[in-house]
Amino acid sequence: MAGAYILPHQQADLDAFGALIGASLLYPDYTPLLPHGTSPELHRLLQERPEMGARLGEPDLLQRYPATRVILVDCSQAERIGPPAALLGKVQEWIIYDHHPPLQGDIAGAEVHRAATGACTTLLVEALQGLRLQPSPPEASLMLLGILEDTDHLRTPNVTPRDLRACAWLVEQGADLAWAGGMLCSALTAEQIALLDHLLQEGRWVQEQDPALWLSAISWDGPIHDGGRIVHHALASAGADAAIALITQGKHVTAIGRILQNYFESMMHQAAAIMNRAMFTCPADTPLGEAAAALGQTPHRGMPVVKNGRAEGYVHRQLLENGIRHGLAGQAVRAYAEALPEVAPETPISTLRTLLLEARHPMLAVQGETGPLQGIITATDLQRAETPLPFAPERRVGRHYLHGEIHRQWGEAALSRLQELGRRAAAMGSSAYLVGGCVRDLLLQRSMTDIDVVIEGDALRLAADLAAAVSASHLHSHPRFGTATLRFADQFRLDLASSRIEHYPQPGALPIVQAGGIQADLWRRDFTINAMAIALNPAYFGQLLDPYRGLPDLQEGRLRVLHTLSFIEDPTRILRALRFSARFRFEMEAHTLGLMKNALAIDIFRRLSGPRLWREIRYLLQLSDLLPALRLLQEWRLWPLLRPPPADPAALFAAVQRALTLRDWFQLSFPREPLLQDVLFLRILWHDIPWAERQERLNYFQVSGADEIQNDLQRLPEIAAQLA
Repeated sequence: MAGAYILPHQQADLDAFGALIGASLLYPDYTPLLPHGTSPELHRLLQERPEMGARLGEPDLLQRYPATRVILVDCSQAERIGPPAALLGKVQEWIIYDHHPPLQGDIAGAEVHRAATGACTTLLVEALQGLRLQPSPPEASLMLLGILEDTDHLRTPNVTPRDLRACAWLVEQGADLAWAGGMLCSALTAEQIALLDHLLQEGRWVQEQDPALWLSAISWDGPIHDGGRIVHHALASAGADAAIALITQGKHVTAIGRILQNYFESMMHQAAAIMNRAMFTCPADTPLGEAAAALGQTPHRGMPVVKNGRAEGYVHRQLLENGIRHGLAGQAVRAYAEALPEVAPETPISTLRTLLLEARHPMLAVQGETGPLQGIITATDLQRAETPLPFAPERRVGRHYLHGEIHRQWGEAALSRLQELGRRAAAMGSSAYLVGGCVRDLLLQRSMTDIDVVIEGDALRLAADLAAAVSASHLHSHPRFGTATLRFADQFRLDLASSRIEHYPQPGALPIVQAGGIQADLWRRDFTINAMAIALNPAYFGQLLDPYRGLPDLQEGRLRVLHTLSFIEDPTRILRALRFSARFRFEMEAHTLGLMKNALAIDIFRRLSGPRLWREIRYLLQLSDLLPALRLLQEWRLWPLLRPPPADPAALFAAVQRALTLRDWFQLSFPREPLLQDVLFLRILWHDIPWAERQERLNYFQVSGADEIQNDLQRLPEIAAQLA
């Protein structure tokens, strides 16, 4: 938003900067600025970790785009901003966050958030908590640093319980307490400076990039006080990713090492670490026509061509379509595949960047001089790997960290198990993701049922490894489907599956499944709100993946399919749309509604088997509030899926409402007694249908235990008659 800024006082300290970061999360349309000077501590932070200032706008923005809306943090007076205050004459709206007592001359803001806390950042943290917004761990670390600086490590007399709670919450979000404390250490002594100088003079590069490794070996007669901190300064001065100091004192050698976070990032950002192992490939002798049909069932633009397990080239949609147009549909793809550059697993990210972004190769094959294709890398993989871990300049969809929300909603045990799952997946060279309904319900803050996890790799092997490590009470594997279920003594359940691609040979048929990556796995899902994932590997734990913009749809209460043939390929998605609309009070997006009407116009349900239809009807009948779903069934003219259209819908709805009341009474009075809700409401909805037609429908649905259900139906006629 042009002219909307977040400003601290001049010579901003770490608390003002922490408040600036917090305000930028609360007000993403406002640009945070440091318009006039910083404290030595903040200056050092931005010098040593320039990425921490990535969110900041250029100071001259105030001159180019005059301020009309301003949020002031850690001050309430315009003159405390310094010279830039002269540029604020046209401000129409002020919002103030300040922990100092009010003074004469304070700005009369449209909103004033003031409290006598030890740090201003505490006020912003409380606001984030109130809106259930999660900072990323680096953002949380910056805000924690601000509170600790302004309260002298929580030791000043003005510290309040609110400051302590804010710090605790930030640590729960992943704030690095050790890093924040290290940033606030006192200055080096003269003796420490002498040791640092000696280390720098004798230092040499072992490796200058990807990652940069620095070594210094010296003899030293004096004592070594806080050697780790001195070596950390040496590492920063040398500009290295990792530094090792070997300090000889007589017969003793002290070895001290320090590693920056981006060293681990450099190690992770080699080809083997960022490649996509779950590949969709094409055998070299496949005809162009078949290759085009297979690729058309995926969200991918292209795929590697392989022979004897090794990549020999690359084909893409346009190439295949052009070949078919020229009458080459029956020719093998190997004859027309484009060249595919090969990189070794240890290739650094700088080389990958050159090949993908500068040379414009659409894809890279990761394979050694011998042996099979290990993975592929696209520009998307590179972008995901290179997104700065501290935070992106803009808080875009896909960079939300949900570590704290998992802990808050699901508990410590669930968080611990998911973290262990992520660690073991990474150790196996795989990637693990929470997917589907559990991600949706976590974002909606609804109760959890089962947790679905997709593995880019071998789900069965990982499940067995995890079960042994965390003492799961039960492990059930399904090798045919590549899935496994882990149950724990506290009823916690994990369902693991290898990532896959599905395509439908004909409308309404069961899908054919092939291996695929996480993006393709999400593409096969019903609606965008169910096509999000949360990364579990340690490097990105808690990061939301939202390639199809499901989060905005979730926030707007909107149901949207991922592709135009969604209802044709799987008509049960129409009933799922009805169920989600009723359960969440969501509305179907206009284009999706049109696609549903098109599918109904060609009588798409006639191609669906009875058992698949019954499964969705049962889910519908098990809704806690069935009436909204039945009203949609009436509105969408879907009664024939369940029964003939009722002559008097209002009377039927009234009977269902009385049954809902009876159900609630029964469950309150007899909480331990099971209730077959789907059977109960099926009897209510079918009370005016001849028994022979009910029998015909039960046979069509091929209901498991149909005799038992019929017996239950026979036990309910008196209740049904009273309710009807």
